[in-house]
Amino acid sequence: ASKIWVIDLESSPPQRAPETNPIPISNPGEDVSMTPDGRYLVVCDGTAFAPVSVIDVAARIERSTFSLNADCNSVEVWR
Repeated sequence: ASKIWVIDLESSPPQRAPETNPIPISNPGEDVSMTPDGRYLVVCDGTAFAPVSVIDVAARIERSTFSLNADCNSVEVWR
């Protein structure tokens, strides 16, 4: 649905977090990966030619996008 939902896992039971929620993104959002420092979430779609979204976790915004010039079926971030 081109959105990332933020879930508060510390509440019992877990629930949708307050403030900016959901975060609009530039692709349908199928696969996600968090940077090791927890600052960014990288999101791609698994079926369509769409940009990869980079979400600033603290600000809860799509900070940037970039194209792979191909379908993105999965994403993994390291280092």
